[in-house]
Amino acid sequence: MTYSSRRTCLQCGNVWAGDELPFCSRCLADGWENASGFIKPKHNPTLLPWPLPKKRSVVTYDFIIDKSLYINTIANDGDIYFDTYYNNFSSVLNQPLGMTAGSGIPPNFPMPTYPLDSQIVVDIFNNPHVYAENITIIDQEIAQGRLIPSGICDVPGCFNLTIPGTNKCGIH
Repeated sequence: MTYSSRRTCLQCGNVWAGDELPFCSRCLADGWENASGFIKPKHNPTLLPWPLPKKRSVVTYDFIIDKSLYINTIANDGDIYFDTYYNNFSSVLNQPLGMTAGSGIPPNFPMPTYPLDSQIVVDIFNNPHVYAENITIIDQEIAQGRLIPSGICDVPGCFNLTIPGTNKCGIH
């Protein structure tokens, strides 16, 4: 028996390719759009200059201006991971819209000093929030086993992506 990679969301009716995303991108995007605190103050570039004692990042001004476009791009094109440290899911997109994802700010500096190439939405279902990160940091977390990517469902004939951290897709 073969399974279609075509998935239909039971909540919103959206149809998507299960071999590309393990979760409904429309529900993710809608949840992120409506999440209070999606852009935490420390990651908001409109609040600069603002020195803080710890290293941090800010998203781009473009993200603030075109939040809906960025959210939909991350929801549709981001890679989903299970975060074993926080026991939740994250979505990562390297070079969103082909651009710089944000900037890094060293401790006690009021302004960014270096570019970052990826955006990550952490805790995508419960307390989603976005920040910028360097893809090498994300790659290290994958290599160390902190972030677990989706695989292919282990049910014969099914080519859907697994829910990260499991060996089955959302259907099985």
